[in-house]
Amino acid sequence: MISLILNEKAMRHTKKKFITINLLALLVLSSCDDFFIKDISDKTIQVVCPLDKSELSLNQQSFVWAEEEGVEKYHVVIVSPSFKNIQRYVCDSLITNYKMELNLPMGDYQWSIQGVNSEYKSLINYLSFKILDDEK
Repeated sequence: MISLILNEKAMRHTKKKFITINLLALLVLSSCDDFFIKDISDKTIQVVCPLDKSELSLNQQSFVWAEEEGVEKYHVVIVSPSFKNIQRYVCDSLITNYKMELNLPMGDYQWSIQGVNSEYKSLINYLSFKILDDEK
């Protein structure tokens, strides 16, 4: 009788342990992404060039920004003359690099940059610039 009671206790203990381990494994596996994907929703991508309200004389423009930890891709949008009055979409791209080059004609432009990963998006950074007539 004592042996039967001890075996029952051992079985219950083993069963509890088995259930606990499985529940923990299920929890870790189901939320694994949350442990490794950085929340970038309060970040703003810092622009190196062209800075806001820049007046530039070259048509060949380099767009450069600081790499942000946790960002997998950068969403770059360039329009002319502005986001409020879009007459031309120049660029709307997701890129993994932290820079790009474009040849643009004279005119007014606005551009935005936003970092993204599989779970989050950063704040959007909006900037404007102007390409002047290079003959003046």
